[in-house]
Order: sequence, then structure tokens, then C-alpha cells
Amino acid sequence: MASTRITTPPPIYNTGLIKKSQLPKRYEEFLEHKEWAGKIALDDTDDEWLSAMIMHYGEERGKTLLRELASALKPVLVDGHLALARSVGAGEYWLALNNYASLTVNVRLSGAPIDFWALDPVALFFGSVGISAQAPHPKAALLGANFLLSRDAQQFLTKRGRMPTRADVPVNPADVTDRLKDRTIIATIFSGQEQKKWQGLFKDVFKPN
Repeated sequence: MASTRITTPPPIYNTGLIKKSQLPKRYEEFLEHKEWAGKIALDDTDDEWLSAMIMHYGEERGKTLLRELASALKPVLVDGHLALARSVGAGEYWLALNNYASLTVNVRLSGAPIDFWALDPVALFFGSVGISAQAPHPKAALLGANFLLSRDAQQFLTKRGRMPTRADVPVNPADVTDRLKDRTIIATIFSGQEQKKWQGLFKDVFKPN
């Protein structure tokens, strides 16, 4: 396996509906905005973000805070991070508790009034490429994997807001990494069993029925 892109999921907001001065500086401050209930969304598979919250706050405090956020804000669960970014950009939702920064940038580059801001913690994980041991055409698969790791391919992805893993490919827009670098970054790499555990907790907190 090799990494082709970096993914981080900070909170996002519609810049036409929410003033920058209103943005929380900590996740706890979301609880002071009960007027956002029903106007805030969350992807229904965000176990990386949830695990980073638990690792940052500790299990007891982390679970308590997550349940408080779910109760106070009643976030609408959306199927798909790109759909979520587009919905916030269109004003269907005012904010999202988190979403992929790269997809937020993708929608912003299309002209939508959307942006992200970084809070501690920031989860970080990688999009990867690998070759199946049972690939019917392993040499062709290797060529495809090598292309995804190439400078040309990663430059192409940055035009759509993706964050490259190659040091010789600049991030687009250039300020994205600067806005994240002073935050607490928690790398999340799961085994299959660990992912089931975090998915179970996410469902218990945000989809209790």
C-alpha cells in the first residue's frame, strides 16, 4: 500500500450564512449555539474524526462531549462527504461538524461560499492505493498505481483541492496546510476490527435509534 493523498476533516461553514466571528474556537463552544440545531450536518461514516476526538479528550470526556453535541445540535446525517460539502456550499446546511478539507476546497474552487476552519483535534488519514494479490493483470495494475503516485497525477488532483503526499507537488490553495499546522494533528490508521469499533460508537452516539 502507498499513500496518494492526505485527508483531514475540520469543521466547515457557509460563509454567506455564518460570520467568521461566530465560529467556535473549541468544540465545546458549539454547545453555545443551539440555534444551529437542525442547520448543522455530519457525514454518517465519520469514524476517523470520532476516534480523534476520543484520543484527544480521553474516553470519558470525549464520549460525553460527543453525546452533548448530538443532543444540542441534532446534526443531520448526510451520505457522502462531497454531497455534504455541496449542501453546505448551497446553504442547505449552515455548517458541518467536520468534513474533508479537500472536498470543501473543491466546492469552494467552483465558486460556492464555503470554507473550513481548524479546531483541535484534527484527524489525519491517507487515501491509499494497492494491488490485489489476485489481480488478473498485475502489471497493468502496477502501472496504474505508479501513475497515481506520480507528480503529474498528484498535480491533477490538486486542481480539485486534493492534498498531495508528494513533497514536490504544492498544495492548492497554498494556505491550506498553514491553517492546519498549529493544530493538534492525530493520525488515524485502523485495522478492520478497530474500524468496526469506531463505527459502532459513531452509530451509538449519532444514530441511537
